[in-house]
Amino acid sequence: MKDLSKKEKLNEVKTNAAQIILGKNGLSENLLNEIKKKLKQEKIIKIKILKTAAELEKMNRKEFAELIATQTDARLVEIRGYNLILQKKSSA
Repeated sequence: MKDLSKKEKLNEVKTNAAQIILGKNGLSENLLNEIKKKLKQEKIIKIKILKTAAELEKMNRKEFAELIATQTDARLVEIRGYNLILQKKSSA
């Protein structure tokens, strides 16, 4: 598999389906671990938040996306509707 530049990888992630879908069970510890694992593997991932996610009753999408980024030690790249893109923070 060839290495893609960050921009190419971001464009690929944007056009593909979400790797993680966050549903009515909300932001559980297992889901956070799965997000961290995917970030470690892929560096950039796309997450779809279903409208049934429990946390959406308490906060708006942007606040929720920032919460996910904080808890997974990632950088929030983009929010479009109920989709968000997270990037692993560089270790440098």
